[in-house]
Amino acid sequence: MPYERAECAAGTTKCPVRKMLRLVVDAVTGFSLVPLQLATLVGAALLALSLLAAILVVIVWLLGIASPSAAGVPLLLLLLGGIQLISVGILGEYLGRIYDEVRNRPRYIVGEVYGGASTVAHADAVTKPLPVPVTAGEAATTPHAATV
Repeated sequence: MPYERAECAAGTTKCPVRKMLRLVVDAVTGFSLVPLQLATLVGAALLALSLLAAILVVIVWLLGIASPSAAGVPLLLLLLGGIQLISVGILGEYLGRIYDEVRNRPRYIVGEVYGGASTVAHADAVTKPLPVPVTAGEAATTPHAATV
């Protein structure tokens, strides 16, 4: 929802940068699961990158161009880092969904309530019968046809 922020009446802000950064992090992570989903996506990208690099190292080794020993440790780090990020993202998704459930927010917005004190003004709309459909032949013989 866009809004226009008014000028600060007392000059510049007195909040330190550290507090402002903490507020930004709270705003980003407090109402969204997107950072957790990004961790999963980054982990999947690292895993895919490490698998492509492993295929490349095997091809280079089979062609006899270079020895695969120099690339082994970085590939292993990429592989394990990708797996860890995917795992953290999945666990975070579970925790985020559990957190959403325990906040007791409604899953829907109630449009209208029938019965009770809040519908006293709309009591005639609730108890009024639905109109009866009238065909053209019945219109001349039915006394209430003009009101339907």
